[in-house]
Amino acid sequence: MSKLTAGLALAASLLLAESRSDLPYCVEIHKRIPGAPHSAFKIQDPRDCQAICEATSEPRCTGFNWYPLDERCELFIVEEFEKESSFGAVSGPRVCADDLTEFPEYSEAACAAWGEKASGEETGVQFAEEPWECLTACQEAESCSTYVFNMNNGMCSFLDASSLTGSKERMAGFVSGPPQCTGRTESFPVYEPISSRSPEEIAAIPALAVSGPHSMGADMFAPASSSESAPAPAPAAAGPPPPPMGPDGRPITAPPAMGPDGRPLSGGPGGMMNPPSAGAGGGGGGWTLPGFGAPALSDCEIGSDGNCLPRLRGSS
Repeated sequence: MSKLTAGLALAASLLLAESRSDLPYCVEIHKRIPGAPHSAFKIQDPRDCQAICEATSEPRCTGFNWYPLDERCELFIVEEFEKESSFGAVSGPRVCADDLTEFPEYSEAACAAWGEKASGEETGVQFAEEPWECLTACQEAESCSTYVFNMNNGMCSFLDASSLTGSKERMAGFVSGPPQCTGRTESFPVYEPISSRSPEEIAAIPALAVSGPHSMGADMFAPASSSESAPAPAPAAAGPPPPPMGPDGRPITAPPAMGPDGRPLSGGPGGMMNPPSAGAGGGGGGWTLPGFGAPALSDCEIGSDGNCLPRLRGSS
């Protein structure tokens, strides 16, 4: 490669990097890897989730999902995957092939604090689809010293200079950060991923059930797909209606039904019949008649007064 070609390539790379200074890594928002993960952990920051994926080699992690409201990090070991839409989810590969945005020191979003909500005087509000879109809007707004992005509803808030000394509240689903990173050198990353810390810290990450649920906010950008909609509640089991009530608030009862021998059929309090019990295989239950082979009744008819009128069937 000639020096001229190399110089042009370097200039193009620097220009591209400058134009994408607000992009963090190669992760995607509102996308997830479908299917069951190999393992899951509770991690506050999606950058830690990617770092743990990179540090997991037995078996080799190939991609991750991270959900902001549950702070749930899912690791996958599949070699190939196609992502699907999932509001609020953060997903990415084990490592980013694009080295222009792979390192956090090259990204203004590296100063963002995930799982934290900054406090201060609000100077403006708008909606954004992604936290770095909120960051860019803060850079262009007047009197914005800190941006706060709500992953649950897409609200992007601009805070004044009081936020620089104000408190930060630990709150899942929020991202807070300055419009530009300050006080750092080009070679020193602002964010230190968890994989570069002590092994004890990595071992202390709480594991979650692989089949555990994750919760997201209402999808304001696209309607929920049928595959992600909540299942319909199971219908209530059918049963005899409640007995009619009298003026005194007590149930109205009728005289018990009489059997072929002139004796009353067995029943519950006040002459109300007890419901049949299902036997093994579905054929061993029914109503019982005194003096007859049990079970001698298969079901009942509900009278106008709400009581059960037994229906006889032949006994063997």
